[in-house]
Amino acid sequence: MRHRGQAFAEHMLGHGYYNKHSHAQGAANTYGLPLLERAVDRIELDYVPGVFRVADYGSAQDHNSLLPIKTTLSRLNSRTTNLTANRVQSVEVFHTDLPGNDWSTLFNTVFSSPDSYLIGQSNVFVYASATSIYEQIFPRDYIMVGYSAIAVHWLSRKPCAIPGHIWSVRTEGEAERKWRQRAQADWSAFLESRATEMIPSGGLVVVGSGADSNRNSGAESLMDLANQILRRIGQEGILTEDELQGLSIPTYYRTRAEWEEPFNNILLNSELKLIDYAEAVLPDVYVQDTRIPKTRLDSRRLMPVSSALPTSHACLQL
Repeated sequence: MRHRGQAFAEHMLGHGYYNKHSHAQGAANTYGLPLLERAVDRIELDYVPGVFRVADYGSAQDHNSLLPIKTTLSRLNSRTTNLTANRVQSVEVFHTDLPGNDWSTLFNTVFSSPDSYLIGQSNVFVYASATSIYEQIFPRDYIMVGYSAIAVHWLSRKPCAIPGHIWSVRTEGEAERKWRQRAQADWSAFLESRATEMIPSGGLVVVGSGADSNRNSGAESLMDLANQILRRIGQEGILTEDELQGLSIPTYYRTRAEWEEPFNNILLNSELKLIDYAEAVLPDVYVQDTRIPKTRLDSRRLMPVSSALPTSHACLQL
């Protein structure tokens, strides 16, 4: 886990790039929406102190967060009829990500998008925190609903270089052990932080990029191709071996056993219970999109990539 103030060298590309190139991540939201509605339904509104707080953990540039937050607010409205009932007078929405995130695009998206959850609202207030999701971000018993989609596969740091590759799925031996332990520690830290921040009866929904029982995430062909090209560039002397080693992507794709493992911890399970877990295979939205020029789909190199991306989604409650 990093210390506060530590600089980050890696982050999403800015200028709205992620918003334009994250269709698969956006499609994964469909699995989280009904879980968000159930999370709102379980909250004991009599214990909400006037302000209903929603946290979006790992917002990126926020385009994919609009519908989940809108769904949460709509469900809250349906429960209260109006936001003065049951002591709920206003809503605060917090978007969190790393310091190097494209915050300008995020706020432009929230305040300018025709799909913004702010449309038609007068008592919803927006805030942001540039703090790692693997740290405690809010005070104890502060958040009512938390949501995180396609974020927790990003690790807090690279545990080591990946010999001969850039993709954690291709690790073996000691390197595989180090990446697995880093992912385990990060997932536990994420859950422990959320357990502290959320109110009793609060709900946390996580939609994550997962792996099947063979540790495959669905992007192996693409990453093998990228790795082959990078190795070729290295052979041509354009990249040094140290530079190649530094290109390991700091992501890890958890199996079902790895998602559920922290809940075997008695202390954590007493504070945060896993009440709903499911896995789904997410279709390749690029192959399915008829708007993409056919020449792009006919590429012999790209077609074998994957049309099946394992996605895990869970609802947790205090």
